[in-house]
Parts: sequence; C-alpha cells; structure tokens
Amino acid sequence: MDEFKIIITSEEKSEGKGLYIAAIFFLIPTLGLIFSSINNASAGSAIGGFVFFIFTLLLYVLGSFQNKKYKQLGETPLTLIPSYCSIGKKASGSILIGRNKFNKVKVLSLTCWKTSTDSGSTRHDIVWEKIITPNIEFLGSKTTLDFEFTIPEGKKSTDERFTSQNKYHWEIGLEFVEKMDALKRTWKIPVKI
Repeated sequence: MDEFKIIITSEEKSEGKGLYIAAIFFLIPTLGLIFSSINNASAGSAIGGFVFFIFTLLLYVLGSFQNKKYKQLGETPLTLIPSYCSIGKKASGSILIGRNKFNKVKVLSLTCWKTSTDSGSTRHDIVWEKIITPNIEFLGSKTTLDFEFTIPEGKKSTDERFTSQNKYHWEIGLEFVEKMDALKRTWKIPVKI
C-alpha cells in the first residue's frame, strides 16, 4: 500500500455485525436461565429467560435490518490522499461505489463532531460542517466520487483519547434515498495539526 494514501471502510460496515455479536453475548445468559428454569422448575428463571430471549431476538432483528441496509449499496471504500489530513492543507478523496452509473449522491458532507461526557450522559454535537460537491465518474460497472477539501485553520484535530471528556472526530458522509429507505455512509478520517 502506498504510504501517502489510506483506504477507509465505512462506519456502517460493522453496525450489523456489532448487533449480531451483542445478540450472541445475550444468548449465553438466556440459555443459562432457560436451563436453570427447567432443572429447578423456577418461575423467576423462566421469566428472566423469556425477557433475555426477547431482547436477544430484538438485537438479532436489528442486526439483520442494518445488514440489509448496508448490502443495498455494498462496500464503499474511501481512499484518502494523503493518509491523514493536515489542518490548513488540501486533501483529496475518492469513494468507490460498485454500481454502474450511480448518480444519486450529489453532495458529501465534511463534519467535525464533538462527543462530550458529563455526569454519565453523552452528547454528540456538530462543531463544524461543510458541503462538498464531488466529481462523479463512471468506470465500467463502477462509480467513483472524487473530491477535494481543506480542514480550515483553527479547527480541532482528531482527539479520541479514552480518558478525555471532550472527544473530536472528523467524518465524510453521504446520504440518499432508495426504495423508500434513507441510506447513509460515513467514514471517520484522521486529522492532525
């Protein structure tokens, strides 16, 4: 891989898988409670097993829904040049979409998010946002969205330290509607000073 570029997968790629993993995680106590209720003829264990089973089933259904939404557009890798963005310097990106003559996306968004944790609650606020118009190119059975952008001077760099109360991250995003579904893709991009 070229050291001056990086390929970033979309955040939505792992959403369905994360929900499937959570469903498996909750399936273990569900089976334990059901087994306990059978062995001990315990009504409390049976009710607990039923509640865990419903929650596990809900996570699985949500995971299937997210997976279906992701597969409607498929993999959409973002190639970023250079491999990280420097504040005040121009960067370029290219999003590859595995569809022929895909022209449903007219604009992209470049957003800086601030995640604040205070007294156990978490807030996600937009600090800065800009609309980018991509250049759409059709290459055989694929479509690329090429674009350039600059993170303005005075903006925050990526800071997602575990101990920090205020975390900042940058993302490129797109949205469109297809078959009555609102589809979205976001890619976290590294920004340095």
